[in-house]
Amino acid sequence: MREPGEGAVEYVKEQIAGLSQEHARKVIRELLSSQPDDPQVKKCAYCGYLFRDKTRPKNTKVCGPSCKTPVKTSQRRVQRAKVEIRPKKPPQYYYWHDYPFWISEKAMLSRTGSYERAFDSDKLQRISSDRDRKNRLGGSKKVIRKVEY
Repeated sequence: MREPGEGAVEYVKEQIAGLSQEHARKVIRELLSSQPDDPQVKKCAYCGYLFRDKTRPKNTKVCGPSCKTPVKTSQRRVQRAKVEIRPKKPPQYYYWHDYPFWISEKAMLSRTGSYERAFDSDKLQRISSDRDRKNRLGGSKKVIRKVEY
């Protein structure tokens, strides 16, 4: 068996407080062999000793921090083993050569398409009409004409 955690030691101290050594040994043997009827007294999931669950929801599985750390560590190990590790994508652009190059035209277009998008024809017409209107008005600022009354 493992070393008892803080909660297990505290529980045993409660049970043997004020008893002689002979009587305390009997009580400890009895505690190790049987489960008490008290629903707050549980068996630690890590060290296996009895402890009193003092939490409000009464759902603690371990007796103390010294037992909680290894349990959580093993849970994380199991979770990490379940996570699927995706393989790295092969490089599409070889920049480290004397003359950098793309593997394929498709790879090049998929990468550069997000940076250099071609305008659609409607937008080109709108740009040219805005430019013409700007030139007709005499620049970007509107000319203020004074009207005499």
